[in-house]
Amino acid sequence: MSGGVRCKFILIAENAHFDKDNLMTITRIFNILGVNSVPAPTEPGRFCVVSLWDGPRGKNAKFTLRKRHMNSDKVLESANLDVDFGPTGRGRHIAPIQGFVFPSYGDYAFEIVYDGKVFASELLAVVPPLGIESV
Repeated sequence: MSGGVRCKFILIAENAHFDKDNLMTITRIFNILGVNSVPAPTEPGRFCVVSLWDGPRGKNAKFTLRKRHMNSDKVLESANLDVDFGPTGRGRHIAPIQGFVFPSYGDYAFEIVYDGKVFASELLAVVPPLGIESV
């Protein structure tokens, strides 16, 4: 990626927020989602969390979060992310994904895109209930 920006992590979590001291708290990271039927909307309180570093110090950069089924190149949903890199060149973003719809069971990629190129991705398997909700 131009500018030397690197991804420290991207993950899907049940809850994520910044506290009063700007520390990020992430609860219940998961990569398997059991749903009773499809199409299935993402429940409230679900987030895609990304941490980037070596970004433009003191500036913002625009990224896109997109979701696609692994069997297709078609983007199903997307959201714009405006990441503030601050004076350290590190940027964190918590993107709500509630309302994103999974039209069928299968593997989905949540991708971070910059300048038209996939920069980082996280996979989420949407499956019928297994008696467990996450791994």
